Formats: sequence, structure tokens, C-alpha cells
Amino acid sequence: MRHFSFKISTSLPITEKLFTGLHLCVVGIDKFERPYSISLIRQDGLCIRIRSFVYDIAPRTEVGSLLIEQTQTPKAMDAAWVKEFPEGFRTDIRLFALNVTAVESQIESGLAIVCRRKEEFLILPGEMPHSIHVQSPFYTDPFKPEFRISDYARVRLVDS
Repeated sequence: MRHFSFKISTSLPITEKLFTGLHLCVVGIDKFERPYSISLIRQDGLCIRIRSFVYDIAPRTEVGSLLIEQTQTPKAMDAAWVKEFPEGFRTDIRLFALNVTAVESQIESGLAIVCRRKEEFLILPGEMPHSIHVQSPFYTDPFKPEFRISDYARVRLVDS
């Protein structure tokens, strides 16, 4: 089985430590009113920008994954929706990769950030190419991931 990972553009490992201390969530909306980026801003000011991209895993078969990059601040055009993270997401979180299997390939496709109260913040590629979708207690736009939630396997991303 082939394995396709997130595309990572940061020197920091994608672990729970990187996602601890979340303060603000900024969702960028494109001209078609679809989310295309998520910027997660920590209390110390570090910004983690997440966008969707696709892997061509077989002829005429594409599967979405995430591009995760460290930036100074969200791009000005990304400020379509801004929300403060609830207190529970600032400390003691669990981070999971959401993996999907297709055409004899396993793809790291999304992220689940779970706080101690078991509330979840899910980030997944959308059903439209290069779109991204969020599901959380404080983000209420329609959630239309590429696959059904039950199709994703969770793999914990722990600090080493």
C-alpha cells in the first residue's frame, strides 16, 4: 500500500505541541463563497495556515490532503470569518490525522483537534477540489468533506 502524507512547509513537527495554545481561527472564503484556507493563530502569535491540495493517486482519481504552513499572520484576504477558540482548545488537546484509504493508497487527508471536553475541531478537504471544510461547535457553515466521516481512520500525532 502506498502512503501519501500532508505537505508541510514548516520546520516545526505536526504534533500536539504545535497546536497547543490556539487563540483565533480565521477562515478564508473564495469568490464562490467556499472556504479555501484556515489560519489557526496561537496565543504566542504563531500562525498555522492550512489549505487543501490533491494527490493524483491513480488515473482519473484524485484525493484531497492538507498543505500545512507556518506564517506570520493570515493573509488580508483570509479574514472572511474570524472566531476566538473556546478555552478548552487552548490547553490539553489531542491531535489526530484523519486518513482515508483509496485505490490501494493511504492518504493523510485531514486533522482532528480534540479538547479535554471531547469537543472536536475537524479540518478536511471539501468535496470540491481545493476547498476545505471545518466542523466544530463554534463554526456553523455547512460541512461537506470529500468523504463520509466514517471513512476516515484516526491516527494520533503525539509529541516525541
